[in-house]
Amino acid sequence: MKQGFVLCALLCGALLTTARATTAPQFEPATIVSVENNATPASYNANASTDAPLRPEIHTCNIGVKLGNTVYQLAYDSAFEDVSPVFATNQAVQVNRKGSVLYVALPGNRTVPLAIENRSEGKGASLTN
Repeated sequence: MKQGFVLCALLCGALLTTARATTAPQFEPATIVSVENNATPASYNANASTDAPLRPEIHTCNIGVKLGNTVYQLAYDSAFEDVSPVFATNQAVQVNRKGSVLYVALPGNRTVPLAIENRSEGKGASLTN
């Protein structure tokens, strides 16, 4: 009876690890083709007499990523003025596209989900959502 239970437990454990291993995201090589910084000004006014909380300064960066023949325009919001060095023009990155989100692999085994704002297919194609 104990041998049957142990055998069943080992078999279930082996199947679970195999199932987990097959669900890993598949990243593809891509290239950063453009980076544009856009700073949203903070709403600080030294003369204002209000108890309203201050809005933080948000730094938005529009990033163009070429994956195959498609260039995806992505928005990256950060609290810091400097964008990650990974997001530099002509930089090779690893990406995984799922629906309207492009996951970009960063050093340190991290991924950043970036919303796809629009894309263009091939040369001279119009931008579509």
